[in-house]
Amino acid sequence: MLYDGAIKFISDAKQEIGRKNFIESNRLLSRARNIIIELLRILDLERGGDIAKNLQRLYTYAIGRLIEVSFTKGYQPVGQCAHDPSSSQVCLGRDRFRGCRGDE
Repeated sequence: MLYDGAIKFISDAKQEIGRKNFIESNRLLSRARNIIIELLRILDLERGGDIAKNLQRLYTYAIGRLIEVSFTKGYQPVGQCAHDPSSSQVCLGRDRFRGCRGDE
């Protein structure tokens, strides 16, 4: 449920960026970032093994991209941090996670 909330906030932020409503887009991006930070915080790296380590890298990357879009107000990083509904993959950058389609 947290993850779904982050996806919704990212999608809404992208719409607000398109409307040039940067105050609201920042608020939404901040909420998404806080959710991902919480997901990162609760990872159990000892018990989670490789899956937890991969999630840690994924969450760290997503946080960086969300920070980037907060400063640049560009679509590309937002699309790369969104979920592709046609697959169960997280799209965080085509260079790192092949097979994803970001909304660009």
